[in-house]
Amino acid sequence: MHRGNAPRNHPTMQPLTPRPIVDCPVCHNPLRSVGRMPVRKDAAEAQVFIQPSIGDTSPALALDVYRCGNCGRLEFYDHDFQLPAL
Repeated sequence: MHRGNAPRNHPTMQPLTPRPIVDCPVCHNPLRSVGRMPVRKDAAEAQVFIQPSIGDTSPALALDVYRCGNCGRLEFYDHDFQLPAL
């Protein structure tokens, strides 16, 4: 799942706080973490999620991605509150 120029052990991809247990908002089953996804900070500020490309020097933020094993829903969370307030 990881793409872009930040390796998985890069500081921007490491969680800043422990992750809570998250339930699916549709079927209420526990969601399973599938990792973190880097998104460009400038795009996130424009409310669009774009992954950094190879060689991209734009700052990136990491979102937590979860998948429901029951209904297949994907959920994106900003547990570290890195995205700007809407």
